Amino acid sequence: MKVSRARSIAFDVLRRVATQDAYADESLRAALANTVGAPDAGLATELTLGVLRWQRLLDFLIDRNLTKKTKTLDIEVRIALRMGIYQLYFLDRVPPHAAVHESVELVKQARKRSAAPLVNAVLRKSAKESSAAAEPAKAIASLIPRDLPRSEFLGIEYSHPAWMVERWQRAFGEDRTVALLRANNRVPELSAFLVHPRRHEEASNRDAKSDPACSCETPGRCTGEIPPRAPPCKAGGLQFRMRHPKPWRIYWRLLPGITFLIFARLRGARRCCWHWLQGLRGT
Repeated sequence: MKVSRARSIAFDVLRRVATQDAYADESLRAALANTVGAPDAGLATELTLGVLRWQRLLDFLIDRNLTKKTKTLDIEVRIALRMGIYQLYFLDRVPPHAAVHESVELVKQARKRSAAPLVNAVLRKSAKESSAAAEPAKAIASLIPRDLPRSEFLGIEYSHPAWMVERWQRAFGEDRTVALLRANNRVPELSAFLVHPRRHEEASNRDAKSDPACSCETPGRCTGEIPPRAPPCKAGGLQFRMRHPKPWRIYWRLLPGITFLIFARLRGARRCCWHWLQGLRGT
Protein backbone atom coordinates (compact mmCIF):
# COMPACT_ATOMS: atom_id res chain seq x y z
CA MET A 1 0.00 0.00 0.00
CA LYS A 2 1.29 3.48 -0.88
CA VAL A 3 2.76 5.59 1.93
CA SER A 4 1.51 9.14 2.35
CA ARG A 5 3.63 11.79 0.69
CA ALA A 6 4.32 13.64 3.94
CA ARG A 7 5.73 10.55 5.66
CA SER A 8 7.79 9.59 2.62
CA ILE A 9 9.36 13.05 2.54
CA ALA A 10 10.09 13.00 6.28
CA PHE A 11 11.59 9.52 6.03
CA ASP A 12 13.87 10.48 3.13
CA VAL A 13 15.06 13.66 4.86
CA LEU A 14 15.75 11.83 8.14
CA ARG A 15 17.67 9.14 6.27
CA ARG A 16 19.80 11.79 4.57
CA VAL A 17 20.51 13.44 7.91
CA ALA A 18 21.53 10.11 9.45
CA THR A 19 23.59 8.71 6.59
CA GLN A 20 24.97 11.79 4.83
CA ASP A 21 25.18 14.34 7.67
CA ALA A 22 22.82 16.51 5.64
CA TYR A 23 21.24 19.63 7.13
CA ALA A 24 17.61 18.92 7.97
CA ASP A 25 16.28 22.39 7.11
CA GLU A 26 17.96 22.52 3.70
CA SER A 27 16.98 18.96 2.81
CA LEU A 28 13.41 19.55 3.92
CA ARG A 29 13.14 22.81 2.00
CA ALA A 30 14.41 21.12 -1.16
CA ALA A 31 12.04 18.17 -0.74
CA LEU A 32 8.98 20.33 -0.19
CA ALA A 33 9.73 22.81 -3.01
CA ASN A 34 6.53 24.31 -4.44
CA THR A 35 4.74 21.11 -5.42
CA VAL A 36 3.70 19.89 -1.98
CA GLY A 37 0.40 21.01 -0.51
CA ALA A 38 0.19 22.78 2.83
CA PRO A 39 -1.17 19.79 4.83
CA ASP A 40 1.55 17.45 3.57
CA ALA A 41 4.23 20.08 4.04
CA GLY A 42 3.07 20.70 7.60
CA LEU A 43 3.06 17.02 8.56
CA ALA A 44 6.42 16.37 6.87
CA THR A 45 7.97 19.29 8.73
CA GLU A 46 6.48 18.23 12.06
CA LEU A 47 7.67 14.65 11.67
CA THR A 48 11.17 15.57 10.53
CA LEU A 49 11.92 18.20 13.14
CA GLY A 50 9.99 16.42 15.89
CA VAL A 51 11.91 13.18 15.43
CA LEU A 52 15.23 15.02 15.46
CA ARG A 53 14.23 17.07 18.47
CA TRP A 54 13.18 14.02 20.55
CA GLN A 55 15.54 11.43 19.09
CA ARG A 56 17.12 10.27 22.35
CA LEU A 57 13.76 9.77 24.03
CA LEU A 58 12.35 7.99 20.97
CA ASP A 59 15.31 5.61 20.91
CA PHE A 60 14.73 4.84 24.58
CA LEU A 61 11.06 4.05 23.92
CA ILE A 62 12.08 1.82 21.02
CA ASP A 63 14.87 -0.05 22.81
CA ARG A 64 12.76 -0.87 25.85
CA ASN A 65 10.57 -3.03 23.60
CA LEU A 66 13.46 -4.80 21.90
CA THR A 67 15.49 -7.81 22.98
CA LYS A 68 19.28 -7.57 23.19
CA LYS A 69 19.62 -9.43 19.90
CA THR A 70 17.56 -6.90 17.98
CA LYS A 71 18.83 -3.61 19.46
CA THR A 72 21.22 -3.18 16.52
CA LEU A 73 18.87 -2.07 13.77
CA ASP A 74 19.41 -0.86 10.23
CA ILE A 75 19.06 2.91 10.09
CA GLU A 76 15.98 2.70 7.85
CA VAL A 77 14.24 0.49 10.41
CA ARG A 78 15.16 2.75 13.30
CA ILE A 79 13.96 5.85 11.48
CA ALA A 80 10.61 4.22 10.70
CA LEU A 81 10.27 3.24 14.36
CA ARG A 82 11.18 6.75 15.51
CA MET A 83 8.55 8.24 13.24
CA GLY A 84 5.92 5.77 14.44
CA ILE A 85 6.68 6.33 18.13
CA TYR A 86 6.68 10.10 17.67
CA GLN A 87 3.22 10.01 16.11
CA LEU A 88 1.88 7.75 18.85
CA TYR A 89 3.13 9.89 21.74
CA PHE A 90 3.21 13.43 20.39
CA LEU A 91 0.64 13.77 17.59
CA ASP A 92 -2.83 13.30 18.99
CA ARG A 93 -4.51 13.96 15.64
CA VAL A 94 -2.86 10.97 13.97
CA PRO A 95 -4.81 7.70 14.51
CA PRO A 96 -2.60 4.98 16.07
CA HIS A 97 -3.43 2.48 13.32
CA ALA A 98 -2.22 4.98 10.68
CA ALA A 99 1.06 5.55 12.54
CA VAL A 100 1.68 1.81 12.83
CA HIS A 101 0.61 0.85 9.33
CA GLU A 102 2.51 3.56 7.49
CA SER A 103 5.70 2.95 9.48
CA VAL A 104 5.54 -0.71 8.47
CA GLU A 105 5.02 0.33 4.85
CA LEU A 106 8.01 2.69 5.05
CA VAL A 107 10.22 -0.24 6.05
CA LYS A 108 8.94 -2.27 3.10
CA GLN A 109 9.44 0.69 0.79
CA ALA A 110 13.05 0.93 1.99
CA ARG A 111 13.59 -2.72 1.00
CA LYS A 112 13.76 -3.96 4.59
CA ARG A 113 10.77 -6.29 4.41
CA SER A 114 12.28 -8.76 6.86
CA ALA A 115 12.03 -6.10 9.58
CA ALA A 116 8.34 -5.35 8.94
CA PRO A 117 7.03 -7.82 11.59
CA LEU A 118 9.40 -6.35 14.17
CA VAL A 119 8.30 -2.78 13.44
CA ASN A 120 4.66 -3.84 13.60
CA ALA A 121 5.12 -5.60 16.97
CA VAL A 122 7.06 -2.75 18.59
CA LEU A 123 4.65 -0.07 17.44
CA ARG A 124 1.54 -2.04 18.39
CA LYS A 125 2.90 -2.48 21.90
CA SER A 126 3.76 1.23 22.07
CA ALA A 127 0.30 2.10 20.78
CA LYS A 128 -1.29 0.22 23.68
CA GLU A 129 0.95 2.03 26.18
CA SER A 130 0.26 5.46 24.73
CA SER A 131 -3.50 4.92 24.41
CA ALA A 132 -3.71 3.82 28.05
CA ALA A 133 -2.42 7.22 29.20
CA ALA A 134 -4.64 10.29 29.28
CA GLU A 135 -1.69 12.44 28.15
CA PRO A 136 0.85 10.14 26.48
CA ALA A 137 3.67 12.71 26.25
CA LYS A 138 3.45 13.41 29.99
CA ALA A 139 3.24 9.70 30.88
CA ILE A 140 6.67 9.02 29.40
CA ALA A 141 8.44 9.84 32.68
CA SER A 142 6.77 6.82 34.30
CA LEU A 143 8.46 4.53 31.75
CA ILE A 144 11.99 5.67 32.61
CA PRO A 145 13.73 3.64 35.37
CA ARG A 146 13.89 5.61 38.62
CA ASP A 147 17.24 4.13 39.62
CA LEU A 148 19.08 5.98 36.87
CA PRO A 149 21.35 8.93 37.77
CA ARG A 150 19.36 12.16 37.80
CA SER A 151 21.24 13.61 34.81
CA GLU A 152 20.59 10.45 32.81
CA PHE A 153 16.90 10.43 33.77
CA LEU A 154 16.40 14.06 32.73
CA GLY A 155 18.49 13.54 29.61
CA ILE A 156 16.16 10.78 28.45
CA GLU A 157 12.96 12.53 29.51
CA TYR A 158 13.83 15.76 27.71
CA SER A 159 16.01 14.22 24.97
CA HIS A 160 19.30 15.91 25.85
CA PRO A 161 22.80 14.46 26.25
CA ALA A 162 23.67 13.57 29.85
CA TRP A 163 26.87 15.65 29.82
CA MET A 164 24.86 18.79 28.99
CA VAL A 165 22.37 18.10 31.78
CA GLU A 166 25.22 17.59 34.26
CA ARG A 167 26.85 20.85 33.24
CA TRP A 168 23.60 22.78 33.58
CA GLN A 169 22.92 21.19 36.97
CA ARG A 170 26.30 22.36 38.25
CA ALA A 171 25.86 25.84 36.81
CA PHE A 172 22.16 26.54 37.40
CA GLY A 173 20.78 24.01 39.87
CA GLU A 174 17.99 21.47 39.48
CA ASP A 175 14.94 23.70 38.99
CA ARG A 176 16.48 25.99 36.40
CA THR A 177 17.99 23.04 34.56
CA VAL A 178 14.55 21.44 34.18
CA ALA A 179 13.14 24.76 32.96
CA LEU A 180 15.95 25.04 30.41
CA LEU A 181 15.41 21.48 29.20
CA ARG A 182 11.69 22.09 28.73
CA ALA A 183 12.23 25.36 26.89
CA ASN A 184 15.02 24.03 24.71
CA ASN A 185 12.78 21.47 23.01
CA ARG A 186 9.69 23.64 22.82
CA VAL A 187 8.52 24.63 19.35
CA PRO A 188 8.94 28.41 18.99
CA GLU A 189 5.88 30.53 18.37
CA LEU A 190 5.20 31.68 14.83
CA SER A 191 5.66 35.37 14.05
CA ALA A 192 5.21 37.31 10.84
CA PHE A 193 5.02 40.70 9.26
CA LEU A 194 3.49 41.97 6.03
CA VAL A 195 5.25 44.07 3.42
CA HIS A 196 4.37 45.12 -0.07
CA PRO A 197 6.97 43.63 -2.47
CA ARG A 198 7.48 46.81 -4.54
CA ARG A 199 7.71 49.15 -1.56
CA HIS A 200 9.90 46.67 0.27
CA GLU A 201 12.37 46.53 -2.64
CA GLU A 202 12.49 50.31 -3.02
CA ALA A 203 13.02 50.84 0.69
CA SER A 204 15.65 48.10 0.83
CA ASN A 205 17.67 49.70 -1.95
CA ARG A 206 17.35 53.15 -0.41
CA ASP A 207 18.35 52.04 3.08
CA ALA A 208 21.20 49.89 1.81
CA LYS A 209 22.76 53.01 0.30
CA SER A 210 22.22 55.16 3.36
CA ASP A 211 23.32 52.52 5.85
CA PRO A 212 25.58 49.81 4.39
CA ALA A 213 26.22 48.51 7.91
CA CYS A 214 22.64 47.37 8.29
CA SER A 215 22.88 43.56 8.04
CA CYS A 216 19.26 42.68 8.71
CA GLU A 217 17.81 39.77 6.78
CA THR A 218 15.03 41.92 5.35
CA PRO A 219 16.24 45.54 5.40
CA GLY A 220 13.84 48.31 4.51
CA ARG A 221 10.65 49.82 5.82
CA CYS A 222 7.58 47.76 6.52
CA THR A 223 5.06 50.01 4.79
CA GLY A 224 2.24 47.53 4.38
CA GLU A 225 -1.30 48.48 5.27
CA ILE A 226 -4.21 46.25 6.25
CA PRO A 227 -7.44 47.78 4.92
CA PRO A 228 -10.32 47.52 7.40
CA ARG A 229 -12.87 46.11 4.96
CA ALA A 230 -11.42 43.03 3.30
CA PRO A 231 -11.90 39.24 3.27
CA PRO A 232 -10.33 37.50 6.27
CA CYS A 233 -7.04 35.66 6.00
CA LYS A 234 -6.07 33.20 8.73
CA ALA A 235 -2.46 32.64 9.74
CA GLY A 236 -0.72 31.57 12.90
CA GLY A 237 -4.00 31.16 14.76
CA LEU A 238 -5.01 34.81 14.24
CA GLN A 239 -7.29 36.39 11.69
CA PHE A 240 -6.45 39.53 9.80
CA ARG A 241 -7.84 41.19 6.70
CA MET A 242 -6.31 42.24 3.41
CA ARG A 243 -8.06 43.85 0.44
CA HIS A 244 -5.64 42.54 -2.17
CA PRO A 245 -3.89 39.37 -0.91
CA LYS A 246 -1.87 38.73 -4.08
CA PRO A 247 0.43 41.80 -4.02
CA TRP A 248 1.37 41.13 -0.41
CA ARG A 249 3.89 38.72 0.98
CA ILE A 250 3.95 37.25 4.45
CA TYR A 251 7.43 36.94 5.89
CA TRP A 252 7.49 34.26 8.56
CA ARG A 253 9.92 34.21 11.43
CA LEU A 254 10.26 31.69 14.23
CA LEU A 255 10.86 33.79 17.31
CA PRO A 256 10.74 32.07 20.72
CA GLY A 257 8.48 33.77 23.22
CA ILE A 258 6.99 36.29 20.79
CA THR A 259 3.34 36.32 19.82
CA PHE A 260 2.14 36.58 16.23
CA LEU A 261 3.16 40.00 14.93
CA ILE A 262 1.89 41.85 11.91
CA PHE A 263 4.14 44.75 11.02
CA ALA A 264 1.92 47.20 9.17
CA ARG A 265 1.31 50.93 9.01
CA LEU A 266 4.72 51.56 10.49
CA ARG A 267 6.07 54.72 8.93
CA GLY A 268 8.80 57.26 9.55
CA ALA A 269 11.49 54.78 10.59
CA ARG A 270 14.56 54.37 8.45
CA ARG A 271 15.49 50.76 9.10
CA CYS A 272 13.76 47.46 9.77
CA CYS A 273 15.85 47.19 12.94
CA TRP A 274 13.71 49.98 14.39
CA HIS A 275 10.51 48.19 13.38
CA TRP A 276 11.62 44.98 15.07
CA LEU A 277 12.49 46.86 18.26
CA GLN A 278 9.20 48.73 18.22
CA GLY A 279 7.27 45.52 17.68
CA LEU A 280 9.12 43.64 20.40
CA ARG A 281 8.71 46.46 22.87
CA GLY A 282 4.98 46.44 22.34
CA THR A 283 4.51 42.72 23.09
